[in-house]
Amino acid sequence: RDLVRSRGLGDVYKRQYEDYVIVKFMHNIINSTDFYPIEDEIQIENNLKLRTKKITVKYPVVGGIVGVGVTLDEMDPIKEMAIEVVLSSLINFVGSVRALFEYTKELEFYATRDPLTHLYNHRMFLELANLEIEKCKRTKGVFSIILLDIDNFRFINNQWGHDYGNTVLQELTSMIKLTIRDSDIIARLSADDICILLPETEIEQAKSVAERIKETIVNKDFTTPTGSRINITVSQAIISYPPHFTHIEDGLKLLSNLIRKAQDMGGNTIIVPDSKDIEEILLKMSEKTQLLIKTIEDKNIVPFWQPIVDLKTESIVGAELLMRIVKPDGSIVSASEFIDMAEATGLINKLDMINIEKAFEQINKQKYDKL
Repeated sequence: RDLVRSRGLGDVYKRQYEDYVIVKFMHNIINSTDFYPIEDEIQIENNLKLRTKKITVKYPVVGGIVGVGVTLDEMDPIKEMAIEVVLSSLINFVGSVRALFEYTKELEFYATRDPLTHLYNHRMFLELANLEIEKCKRTKGVFSIILLDIDNFRFINNQWGHDYGNTVLQELTSMIKLTIRDSDIIARLSADDICILLPETEIEQAKSVAERIKETIVNKDFTTPTGSRINITVSQAIISYPPHFTHIEDGLKLLSNLIRKAQDMGGNTIIVPDSKDIEEILLKMSEKTQLLIKTIEDKNIVPFWQPIVDLKTESIVGAELLMRIVKPDGSIVSASEFIDMAEATGLINKLDMINIEKAFEQINKQKYDKL
């Protein structure tokens, strides 16, 4: 076997037989630093000429090459035109198929993944958790879930900006992945809530994983955009199936309340619920749900305008619309006390609509005309 080098086509191997030539082309153009002409024409020995055409697309990044071998007999214009038509048809087909394939892969990826961290998204996590529940029902198995929340993440975003907050999330994600198994399922549920499902893992084993994550993160120095170095801590809550929950939605509500309790204890805490914790949380969840239902019925929502300030001019350039609930006794409930439950119960959309209606009522009443 003789190796024939060809700039336009990569490596060409040939083996001469009595009455024919077998030619094998191995071509790789994607990510190449070389630039090739749109069409190539390579002569192999004295009796065969290869005509090729290739395509490269910037987005999605795909490339392809097609070719036909023709004899070196004198080519008339009709043969030349026929070869060109065949090559053009082939390359259009190759380009369309490959572009469609790349687009489909990308759509499939982002349908199940968080675009920032590339972890599974909330919807996909629910599907995978339900599959794990069904498996445990059949095998009488067990699994655990860790919910991780960054302590004081809002302060980080406010102090150094959301871009830096995103960087922190990406770095934390990479660190967490190194502390868990490939078979574990990790997802980003919301802004700074990261959930880890540990198949075939008892609560004590899950606690060891959480301790390892805690130690890894607390020993890491993060460099801020201003050059200062900070340490970040996380609060973690752990539950297991089947003792703590039977439906994944209920499990996530329980974890959310446990995280709040861990942060009230000062953060950098790992919490595992006992029967008393679960009773208290279920009671609070019931009370909050009743409050939300009553609020929607009576429309007891007050729009809360948070100013947006231009730091260069120190002037107010806009406002963010938030909401507060007014209890029957006149006391005000801040969003931090009910948003999680509103989202978990699906009542958040109704609350948002009431808040927007109330906001426009205020705008019309004050005759504000700068929208």
